[in-house]
Amino acid sequence: KAGRLQTADFPIHKFSTSLVQGEYNRANRDLELVQVSDIPGNNYLVSVGLTDDPMQDSLKFNGQKAYYGLDSMDIIVDSVREVRVADAIITPVDKQVIIGRDGYLKPLVDATVEADQDDKLHKIYEATIQVAGRNDYSGFGKYDYIEIDGQAQYIEFNDIKVNSQNTTVASGEITEEDGFYLTERIFFRGNAFLDASSKFLDF
Repeated sequence: KAGRLQTADFPIHKFSTSLVQGEYNRANRDLELVQVSDIPGNNYLVSVGLTDDPMQDSLKFNGQKAYYGLDSMDIIVDSVREVRVADAIITPVDKQVIIGRDGYLKPLVDATVEADQDDKLHKIYEATIQVAGRNDYSGFGKYDYIEIDGQAQYIEFNDIKVNSQNTTVASGEITEEDGFYLTERIFFRGNAFLDASSKFLDF
């Protein structure tokens, strides 16, 4: 159809992209693909229509440039501002996403997770995140709690995931050695729980 964006497919990776303009680097044995549109949202990679896995299908994110390594068979995507999964916005620290030959994103290290997408009530940082599909991710990371007497406090959430309601949830254990205080007078040890649909944590 006239005006429709051209796309290129990566059958092995089960991904499609609108980044169709580029050149082959013989020395590095990689194919560089660049953006062809100045319209936001028109430069994307998406797993739509190339997989039978409904959880992975339609995972989509925007990028301005991609490199396909003929030897590694990885697709390295640059200038990725965010990846939206379930109710979360995941931001790669270096704005780079790597798609492995199996079609899944390689773990995002030192990423930031904000949930939910509308209110952004919760922020997890220095996170290692494994994206499994459009509605599924897991990982671990840090979460800032209120300062006590000017001392910063954070919670280590070691189990971040998406529940059956498509909501980000997380849990982590606070030990006595952490010296954690809920308030100036209340010392706490035990488990902390996050549900992105709620403003407050549970302890």
